[in-house]
Amino acid sequence: MITREENRFDASVPAIRKLGERGVVALVVLVLLLACYTTVPAGNVGVPVTFGEVGSTSWDPGFHFKLPFVTSVVLMPTRLLKHSVSAPAASKDLQIVTAEVAVPFNLHSSSAPSVYQTLGSVDAFQATIIEPGVMESVKAVTAQFTAEQLVTEREAVKIKIEAAVKNYVATALLGRRLPGAIEIGEVAITHFDFSRDFNNSIEQKVKAEQDALRAENEKKQKVTQAEAERDSVKAVADGEAYSIEVRSKAEAAAIQRKADALRANANLVQLNAVDKWDGKLPSYMAGQAPLPFLTLGK
Repeated sequence: MITREENRFDASVPAIRKLGERGVVALVVLVLLLACYTTVPAGNVGVPVTFGEVGSTSWDPGFHFKLPFVTSVVLMPTRLLKHSVSAPAASKDLQIVTAEVAVPFNLHSSSAPSVYQTLGSVDAFQATIIEPGVMESVKAVTAQFTAEQLVTEREAVKIKIEAAVKNYVATALLGRRLPGAIEIGEVAITHFDFSRDFNNSIEQKVKAEQDALRAENEKKQKVTQAEAERDSVKAVADGEAYSIEVRSKAEAAAIQRKADALRANANLVQLNAVDKWDGKLPSYMAGQAPLPFLTLGK
């Protein structure tokens, strides 16, 4: 005998089954909806790939619909990137030098599909084009300069390496039918590393130049002091000579005045003698010489 509770359970089974089926359908629809769209973040473009075939156009940043489970989207960065390469080489004077070169570059969004199809990822572009380009350019340019010139003429070296790298990249892209797909920015030499022996020789040369400059400055200082002392002595001598000249001229003028006075008055000598006479007569006089000053009245 079937009870009332069993009848209610048998009646609810189809309803539960139907509810479960609806839930599965809703889940499938949700998965399909989620698989029908994708987003491309800023600073990138999307390259659609359907059954392995690369699309002819790239997708800009934003929301996009796609075929679910069939089309995948590969992100290609279009922002400015930088790749550093450590390139060993030899200078003109056969010094071993390693240059650290930074190469900025950016991918043109319209060229993303062809670049992805030909080269693959951006990492592949760096490994297959930028790195060998920098290696070859550094070796070619550093061979034109001595090790010392690589330091003293760094800007000229940088300009030559940049031109060589850009030319290499442009030629490589042209050979792959990707002209202008990737643009190279201003190349920078971040570091030059020389051998220990060369670094020691540079330090010794700098020290020798500093010592020579110090000695030259000391020599100039001594010469300056000597010139100052010479000028001081000369000034003193000139002053003394001038003083003597002035005194001599004054004495000569005085003598000249006396001489003129004597010529003008013949008795002036006797008057001067009278002024200086102490009033005593000489105790002895030879011959018939007249007494001094006794002829004044004649």
